[in-house]
Amino acid sequence: MEQKTVLVVENHTDLQAAYTAIFSYDKYTIDIAATREEALKKLKHNEWDIVMFDMLYRGGINGIDLMETYKSDPTAASAKKHPVFIAIVDDEDQMDKIRELADEVFIMGEFTPGELLEKIQECLQKHREHQSAPAA
Repeated sequence: MEQKTVLVVENHTDLQAAYTAIFSYDKYTIDIAATREEALKKLKHNEWDIVMFDMLYRGGINGIDLMETYKSDPTAASAKKHPVFIAIVDDEDQMDKIRELADEVFIMGEFTPGELLEKIQECLQKHREHQSAPAA
């Protein structure tokens, strides 16, 4: 079985620890990015199965800006492996914009660790099927 990798983009240490525990339970290889610059560097230089991030940080990383910057980078478009982007949202005001940028959206406080892992497995499966489907 192939090792699954996840990059958690989170600047709060308590949430970093919680996500690390959740993903460790399901045997993911986990890395953390606590700043925008660190996240962009890790996105550019590593291959991830999942990238999970908070969309609207207060005084930290702006997930919308991060995703727009990453997705506009030509190296992202030409990467061999495209990750599944999971957004954690605590402010639903910009939901339409967030849905354009992320593959899946979770509302903070409305999911359990088990539900998160289950939904991520579904996203990975859909992503793999989409990647292996012949181009029309």
